[in-house]
Amino acid sequence: ESYQPMTMISLTFPVPDGYESLTKPRVLRSTGDSFMELTPQTTEDNRFYLDSARTLNHLIIADFPAGLQGISLNSKSVKINRGQKYTLKVVPVPESVTEEYTVTWKSSDTSVAKVSKKGVVTAVKNGKATITASVTQHPEMTASCKVTVMQGANALKKSVGQVMAETSTYMRATDTNPSVGSEWYVLGLARGGLSLKEKYFATYYNHTANYIEEKKGILTNTSKYTEYSKRILVLTAEGKDARNVGGYNLFQYISDLSLVKEQGLNGPIWALLAVNCHPEYSFPDNPSAKEQNSEAALVNFLLQSELPGGGWTLMGSNADSDITGMTLQALAPYYHKSGYENVTAAIDRGLNKLSEMQNDSGGYSTMGVETEESCAQIITALCSLGIDPETDSRFIKGGHWTIENLLSYHIDGSGFMHVKAGAGNNGGAAAGTLDGMATEQGYYALVAYQRLKDGKTSLYDMSDVSIKKGGKGDGSGTGLKEPTPIPTPTPVPATTPSGGNTKTPGGSGKSLGGKSSGSKSSTGSESSGKDSGSGSKDSKNSKSKNSKSSKDKNSGGWDFEAEPYTESEETSQMDTGEDGYQETAGESGTGSLTSKKKEYGMIFGFAAGGALAGGLAGSGIKAGVRALIKKRRKKK
Repeated sequence: ESYQPMTMISLTFPVPDGYESLTKPRVLRSTGDSFMELTPQTTEDNRFYLDSARTLNHLIIADFPAGLQGISLNSKSVKINRGQKYTLKVVPVPESVTEEYTVTWKSSDTSVAKVSKKGVVTAVKNGKATITASVTQHPEMTASCKVTVMQGANALKKSVGQVMAETSTYMRATDTNPSVGSEWYVLGLARGGLSLKEKYFATYYNHTANYIEEKKGILTNTSKYTEYSKRILVLTAEGKDARNVGGYNLFQYISDLSLVKEQGLNGPIWALLAVNCHPEYSFPDNPSAKEQNSEAALVNFLLQSELPGGGWTLMGSNADSDITGMTLQALAPYYHKSGYENVTAAIDRGLNKLSEMQNDSGGYSTMGVETEESCAQIITALCSLGIDPETDSRFIKGGHWTIENLLSYHIDGSGFMHVKAGAGNNGGAAAGTLDGMATEQGYYALVAYQRLKDGKTSLYDMSDVSIKKGGKGDGSGTGLKEPTPIPTPTPVPATTPSGGNTKTPGGSGKSLGGKSSGSKSSTGSESSGKDSGSGSKDSKNSKSKNSKSSKDKNSGGWDFEAEPYTESEETSQMDTGEDGYQETAGESGTGSLTSKKKEYGMIFGFAAGGALAGGLAGSGIKAGVRALIKKRRKKK
């Protein structure tokens, strides 16, 4: 009675009898020749409430049942490994259908693929079949999916758990005094389930805290800022807050993106992994930074570095398995996350590229040679993305899969080899021999896989770890055989538009002079064989527990036979290039050297390998070659 047309009022009215029995009721008001739908709220006393009503002549409550017009399936074609299952789901048209209906399922070849009454497809044997869904009430409404059954993953000859147990026992036995260089052993064991109360972790932290204090927080005098990212990950894994390690905030040193990018892709990859490894972490504001670091900036840098067609590389135009795998690990937290659709698309392109690059053995190659570390990085990437390599048909080739391939590099009762006996050498450890870097990467890849199987957070997602401030070390030393001099910071090198490094990298590199003595260099970078860098590519800059089955931690360096260098008139007067060499840019972008003296070819080959490991572009290779040639001439 109080209602007046054109006056905004609140209105309540009874819910009519029979309203709840309607399939899709709507409340309408007439507006001339049409109707406008109202959205009243139902009150506790079973009345409708409208917060604003005007020009109201009649309220009309009507039922709008939506009949079924057709169906579709959530997948039009799928590939399933033999013995695996896949659930097909019916999508009604329209999706708001109110009509009740039932679906009948049928397989064109039950010997290849069977389907249950609920649409669960079971792969029986290799072949192809079509699964069809039909609406019982409307037989003309059908939808189908083409199913390809592929050979499933081969059974493992030795279980993952057994290999992990053997490897961890070997690691503990050979690394009894963990210190600088033990980082990836520490991370693997911490994430692999070893109690953080073990003395092993306290020893490592004490040595690391002493090391950081001794160097006054300056862990690198080159562009190798992964030294900070690496330790952030490891210290967090053992429950220490990397923002306060004896008073040092390790994030402060990587808060300038322009410095982090000097290392090529490696720097941003590991900085992003570091800042995302725990929910409490972020980059501190750095007023003196040329470019303030942030998650968004790192993600954008990695996206901009993607190659046409998918994948990533340190140099050249062809995707590299290791770098692609590590990039996917860094981008994993954004996969299928709202607002990061561009990241998800890039990750999917990278996954497709990795599927194409997989060898028939189930493993992966880098620099033309299949290596254990390449396979380890792919496993870690897949597990970070929640992808089970045992069941995803994209990463199974004729039954061979990544875990099977990785375990083929394991040496019973110890660790892993870099490449198998008789394989080519791409600059790493000798074929068929126990290798420290392969052991640490192989172990933490298995840890990543086991964590996926157990439903735990991924290897680098340490939200399950409680962190606390780390105190100062006891001042008793770093655990290294010799004092570690404080490096002298160098001026920040200029960056190229793509973020590549235009200067020759410093830090610990591969020994080009035969086997290393295991002593420390005078520049403050270790060559003890313990410091493995930050992951596959970065860690290839220096060996960790390299090729030693005993407790000796000394590095074997790069083993190769070389003729004594002899400079002749022929080589000294070559003037094709600026420093007496000819460079030709191959398809991979690494270049090659042509000379009548094989010494130059050998120098370039190993310099290129070192440059690849350090994340340099072509200009960095030139600088490295020049430096090596001049050094040899000077020594002569």
